[in-house]
Amino acid sequence: MLGRRGSAALPSGRDALPRIPFLPSRATAKRDVRNQEVSLDLTLLAQFTGFMKTSSALALFAGANLLITGSVSAQVFSGSGTGAIPDGGPNGPGDWGSPRNVTFDVSGLSAPIADMSLSITLNHTFMADLDAVLIPPTGSGASPFVIFSMVSVKYNTLGSLTDGGSASFGSDSLGSTPGTYVFNDSASGDLWTAAGFDKSTGAQSLNIFNIEPGSYRTSVAGPWDTSGNPHGGNHNAGQLTSFGNASTFGTSGFIGLTPAQANGTWTLRIRDGNQIDTGNVTAASLTITAVPEPSQYALAAAFCLMAFAGYRRYLLHAKA
Repeated sequence: MLGRRGSAALPSGRDALPRIPFLPSRATAKRDVRNQEVSLDLTLLAQFTGFMKTSSALALFAGANLLITGSVSAQVFSGSGTGAIPDGGPNGPGDWGSPRNVTFDVSGLSAPIADMSLSITLNHTFMADLDAVLIPPTGSGASPFVIFSMVSVKYNTLGSLTDGGSASFGSDSLGSTPGTYVFNDSASGDLWTAAGFDKSTGAQSLNIFNIEPGSYRTSVAGPWDTSGNPHGGNHNAGQLTSFGNASTFGTSGFIGLTPAQANGTWTLRIRDGNQIDTGNVTAASLTITAVPEPSQYALAAAFCLMAFAGYRRYLLHAKA
């Protein structure tokens, strides 16, 4: 506003002094820094917890979590009910005799199944006769899973079943001395190949006399058939299956079962599908590995991050 002489009027009152930017007190500045640190730590915690729930992060941090929780464990359950395998009928292959049921009383699992392995000590003078199936507890929601069945049995060109090779189970060529066979996903052995059977052509080698004890993969049940299964067999017979790893030809459905589903009686059913040749199951065990659920990994990581954040704030304030 101009005065009487045309000059600018002097400011008065609150406008008389120049405006100075607000300078926070030292206490206010420290409080703002703390608030920013807390906000950053909470944001990092949320992001890191979400990251920990991904499968790749679980793999990276599983070892650290073991030190914190000690919750990964492999439990071995011995089988009961071992003994002679009842002989099959005269119209085999596939004329099943009474089963030899070996049971495993699984208890004490406190986390879902992550891996499993089955060990069978047996002998039998003609392996192609046998059918072995692992049956989960009643109410588990999972189906019986074939360990092996009718290995090297096939339909010939006339549509008749043939016994396959002459291999036996056991630690000697006659199949009279038991040997231990372990079935798991990390094994490299293939029963059908070991028996001299070519799964692509159906050709059978006759100079294989016994299947060496060792570790083997589970496989699709026989009998084998040519492409298109013209005789009602399965052209995929003998292909490798899995307890838990991804497999084109089938997985057990057991991996991921909760304690409520997995604790209970598991049954290994072994049957003989032809007469004359016989054998015994002398021992068996079921090994189940359980791991914590992803949320437990995330929780352990969250505690670690919170401890780190608290220690970092302590160092910052100690220097202030």
